[in-house]
Amino acid sequence: MLVNPANARIASINVGTAPDGLLLVKNDSLLLVANSNRFHDIFSSAYLANATSRISVVDVEAALHGLPLAKLGQIPVASSLATQL
Repeated sequence: MLVNPANARIASINVGTAPDGLLLVKNDSLLLVANSNRFHDIFSSAYLANATSRISVVDVEAALHGLPLAKLGQIPVASSLATQL
């Protein structure tokens, strides 16, 4: 990224409000992205106020080719125990 920053990003896809974790699975053909709701109570913007914790599933090959259906879906995750206590 330092040597050739113009080519550092090879694909871009909207996965969630605050993505903060990545995991390649299924022989690197799928990318799982952890989306945080850490901005839910901080900002008043409707976009950020509706932030949720979900795992986005991305088809890597489709994303690299810029296909609109690269994001296969989202998996809801349970809220942390700390917020429930």
